[in-house]
Amino acid sequence: MTNVHSAPEPALVPELLVTSLVKSLDFWCGLSGFEVQYDRPDEGFAYIARGAAHVMIEQRAVGRN
Repeated sequence: MTNVHSAPEPALVPELLVTSLVKSLDFWCGLSGFEVQYDRPDEGFAYIARGAAHVMIEQRAVGRN
């Protein structure tokens, strides 16, 4: 895991509500080349980035959603 401030500044950061954080991270990080910048696994949340493309992923019915 790296520091959020090491990635380029994003113009927009969408937050996606998903049914499975694990499966979503497998897709985004495993297949699409994103890296976790910050996460709160107990809350089902991860902030990921690939260059200037940043996305927040939150598992439905686990965290603050």
